[in-house]
Amino acid sequence: MEFEDDKPMKYIVNSVQTLKEYRFNSISAIHLKINPTSADDTLLENLKSVIQENKGECPVYFHVQEEKEMLIRAHPQFNIIPSDILLNKFRSIVGKEAVSYSVKS
Repeated sequence: MEFEDDKPMKYIVNSVQTLKEYRFNSISAIHLKINPTSADDTLLENLKSVIQENKGECPVYFHVQEEKEMLIRAHPQFNIIPSDILLNKFRSIVGKEAVSYSVKS
């Protein structure tokens, strides 16, 4: 903002993005709840394939519920680029309620 006599006179915009872009740029991590009784090789291979198709900077965390919940961060080589397509692919593999994300504060 530029001011004249303490009144805003001009706004200078350095960048513009859609709300969708802002949402995905705000995601700091993807969280996937994994049921260990139903986590077979096919499920894990499907997750690995989706992750490898979407490599990026956003970490992936697995929440595994056994006696108590374990939180496992995937190796940084499995970081991803968040998108609607990616989230929908994860939802189709592990279920809608098993996919969430955290945002930057």
